[in-house]
Amino acid sequence: MVNLLNTKQLRAGVRYILTRRLENEFNKEELAMEDDLVFKKNTNVISRVIEDETILLPLYQNSDEIDCIYTLNTSAARVWELINGKQTLGKIKKVLLNEFDATPAEIDKEVHQLLIDLREIKAITACKS
Repeated sequence: MVNLLNTKQLRAGVRYILTRRLENEFNKEELAMEDDLVFKKNTNVISRVIEDETILLPLYQNSDEIDCIYTLNTSAARVWELINGKQTLGKIKKVLLNEFDATPAEIDKEVHQLLIDLREIKAITACKS
């Protein structure tokens, strides 16, 4: 019998990995102030908007290394646009709260998952504010 992880288990595992990485990058006081974190884009990932769709493409030395491109929905694209290496996560969440019809808890959850995904593909890194 094959035991497959469901999405919730997988995401919980990814969250654990992200938390461990953040703990390695920042001390516990900084981790507790998540809204004070600042993220910057990897310069080896380019983004383009094509027909209202934002596409992320990692840059590689040759075409043999390219295994995928990533597309972002409207809200994820807005987060990507706001990540600039200067703006805190708290400020990004406030902008989203004003622009999208969502509760603070929904925005926290979705932004947190997006940041996990973007870090996993090495599109962003956390830096100190």
